[in-house]
Amino acid sequence: MEETSPTPADSQSINSMDTLLTSFENLHVNNLGFQVNNHGFPSQSPAPSPSNYGSALWPSCFQDSLWSASTLQSPFTRGCHPSLNAYGAYPNHHSLTAMNTAVHKYDFEPKSQLVQDKSIIQLALTLDGSQRLQSLLLSNDVSWVDIIFEGVIGYIFRLMADQFGHQVFGNLIQFCDEYQQQIMVENLTAYPDAFIEISLDRYGSPSVKRLIKLLQKSPLVTDLVNTLCTGFYDLMIHRTGSHVILYCLDTLDPEDNKPFYEAAISNSLKLATHQNGCLSLNNFITLVKGHYRNQFLEWVSKEAVCLSKDPFGNFVVQHVLDLHHPHFTRKICYRLQDHYTKISMLKGGSHVVEKCLKTSHRDCAVVEFINSDQLVQVSKDQFGNYVIQTALKETKSVKSPLYERLVSKLRSNSEALQRGHGKNVLNLIHAPQMNSSSF
Repeated sequence: MEETSPTPADSQSINSMDTLLTSFENLHVNNLGFQVNNHGFPSQSPAPSPSNYGSALWPSCFQDSLWSASTLQSPFTRGCHPSLNAYGAYPNHHSLTAMNTAVHKYDFEPKSQLVQDKSIIQLALTLDGSQRLQSLLLSNDVSWVDIIFEGVIGYIFRLMADQFGHQVFGNLIQFCDEYQQQIMVENLTAYPDAFIEISLDRYGSPSVKRLIKLLQKSPLVTDLVNTLCTGFYDLMIHRTGSHVILYCLDTLDPEDNKPFYEAAISNSLKLATHQNGCLSLNNFITLVKGHYRNQFLEWVSKEAVCLSKDPFGNFVVQHVLDLHHPHFTRKICYRLQDHYTKISMLKGGSHVVEKCLKTSHRDCAVVEFINSDQLVQVSKDQFGNYVIQTALKETKSVKSPLYERLVSKLRSNSEALQRGHGKNVLNLIHAPQMNSSSF
């Protein structure tokens, strides 16, 4: 048979394969320098020996013969999906054929069969290797997509949470077909704890968000949302993890986000009274769409007293007041009646009361101050004195008759207010600008 010379496209593929193989030959396991935390994610430190590398890389439930030269078992699918092949995926005859064609077409040695060893995942976790694999993915060659997919699918959690590997993951998912996307989602959701862990990770979190963006119109996104909900509270109290939840709220349809809404309602009190959770809950409320938002506002209004007294929960009440929703602003102001005096002397609660005084329902608080026998105590308090000053300014600005009543009661106790923070209140009453206007 007459031999034909290779085409330019063939030559380019040969060069790509040669370059990749050169990287494989220069890559040594002992130079990777990986060690892991309790969840099996790599960090830079002295590398374990090949004999115990598998047990060091994965939790006990995931341990397997990771360094066997003859087989490659995925620790994330073995035993859960009996029909999955050794690479953590359903048998993909198209991709395996493409791989074998690429190997035999150029007559490489058996050691270069990329999926049979761990060269792909090793390469993906290095700077130079990551860049090479990304270049191959961007070459619009489907066979390379299949080869790289087969090489990393069994190590998908490692890939997503690695400083170099997550870049390969971000490019890989752009070229995966629907079948490969399904395999990937099944691998990720099979182990919810591991999926939550990478969502908390510096590099894993962007990887999860990229996947959600890609699948936002796919039924597969439901599986991802449901899996994230298994660790909803842990994600919401974590600065990095909360970004994943908030990204879903901002990207997905309300119906897709329904599990998040339900999880937030059941965890609302725990979140509102947590240092980081209260901030995440505020952002959550801002992004909630449809009738679910009113559910959260109703809940905050109902629990306004308890939340206003909490050092973190008060931020949630303040946030709802800042939304200027007439119905719920009114409900909060009336809910706090008979509690304004005590709340005014709390660091966080005093800010809640000041915001209430700046609404059209300020009279609820001012009347309580006038009728209270603790007005002097509030006026002398390190936090309460600011509340009374705000009450004076707001009632005077709207020319409320309550202003004169409040001033009269404060002046009758001027001697007691001469000491401590009470001076600030007296100085405001006697300030020229406070006496320049008449009613």
